[in-house]
Amino acid sequence: MIRLFERELKRAVKAVLSPAIEAVGVNDRALSGPLADTGRWTLLTYHRIIQQVDEDPYRSGMSVRADHFRSQLEFIAGHFDVRPVHEAADLFRTGWTGPRPLLSITFDDGYLDNLEVAAPILSQVGLPASFYITVGGLDAPAPFWWDRVTHAVRTARRREPLDSTEIGLPGAECRWSTAPLARGDLAHALISALWRLPEAEVEPTVARIQAALDGAASPGPTLPPRMDRDGVRALHARGFEIGAHSVSHVNLCLREGDALRAEMADSRRDLEQTLGVPVPGFAYPGGRLDTPVVECARELGFAYALTTDIGTNRRDADPMRLRRIGSPDSPVADFKRAFARALTRDAQPAA
Repeated sequence: MIRLFERELKRAVKAVLSPAIEAVGVNDRALSGPLADTGRWTLLTYHRIIQQVDEDPYRSGMSVRADHFRSQLEFIAGHFDVRPVHEAADLFRTGWTGPRPLLSITFDDGYLDNLEVAAPILSQVGLPASFYITVGGLDAPAPFWWDRVTHAVRTARRREPLDSTEIGLPGAECRWSTAPLARGDLAHALISALWRLPEAEVEPTVARIQAALDGAASPGPTLPPRMDRDGVRALHARGFEIGAHSVSHVNLCLREGDALRAEMADSRRDLEQTLGVPVPGFAYPGGRLDTPVVECARELGFAYALTTDIGTNRRDADPMRLRRIGSPDSPVADFKRAFARALTRDAQPAA
């Protein structure tokens, strides 16, 4: 609850200070250097574009409200040369320079709101984007496990604390409050722990969490739908690049050999068969990668692969380790402030 109070206090302070900072031109001055640097390539990351705040009650960092998204895109359109990732990668590799720095907009996972909310706004503003799709379940999409955990926490009827041993989590015993004001921290802790579990243990543990919390089984705003195969085709038909994002969105660092190769190669093959076009790019699920994972992407012949490492990319960047910047759920003033801070980080060094 202390962390929740600190986060809300920080947001309240930002809400007051950001417009004042924007009004006196601090953000524009901070951006003047990066915006003049055409030797860097920036990739922005989004996951979901939502209409209502109750779709992301615990501020997961994966959602941006539609009005904020539009204002961010309008700023981007006025200051960057925006290209799909595959096109920008080719331009960057050949040493192309233009009057504006390159930027690409990316989406991970394959949520239905990408098609129904994000794509129309992108088209209205006139910007391209690249979408990385988890292909497992495209014929009968079910919510991702982390959304099922969030939904279980949000709708929990349980009032006593939850013990990690009760749901079978290994390691030191943890005990979490289920009080309403503590549920954001609970959801974050459970999802972080599940990412570290062996793949075969994730679904059984999610089921135990759902049972222990006694949450609602019915759908709700915290169970966002995914695109099906027709949705992916529709997104591609609108002119957007489609990339691979694994079959089952697992922690690839926990896979080896043929199992690792299959998770990556099969996701590309599925999309190529679905769309009838080559799929050149890959995004590492959850940003989890190590040297074997990166080398597997290289050996499979992907033209590029995207991380969640924060920063921009110079021309000597390893195309299998491209950095990205996450987009905050904020109006344009605070977006520019956060964007300026991220752009001033050191760009990715040579591999």
